[in-house]
Amino acid sequence: MKCVPPASPSLVLVCGMHRKPGAQNPSCGPLGSEDLRRFLKQELKDRGLWRSQIRVATVDCLGVCSGEGVSLQFPGDERVWIVDAKGEKEQVLERVLSLLQPE
Repeated sequence: MKCVPPASPSLVLVCGMHRKPGAQNPSCGPLGSEDLRRFLKQELKDRGLWRSQIRVATVDCLGVCSGEGVSLQFPGDERVWIVDAKGEKEQVLERVLSLLQPE
């Protein structure tokens, strides 16, 4: 095993699960997870923050898919948030940016 430094000091996790139609549990993927990830990535790139301070990564599942929105987890927060990928994307961006502000 070899330990290497992370590509960025902070990481936002976005659920991208796409379950088969008729699956017992709902999925976040069809609810706009990839569009949300692309939006956040582009906004962070435009601000010169991508990679140097934070990245956004798609994961298979965060274990709380509700069918009501996209599950995501912010750096330093053990909770998982359910968001409307389209209607709340600006709020998600504001939350991400606030995490990068010195206290």
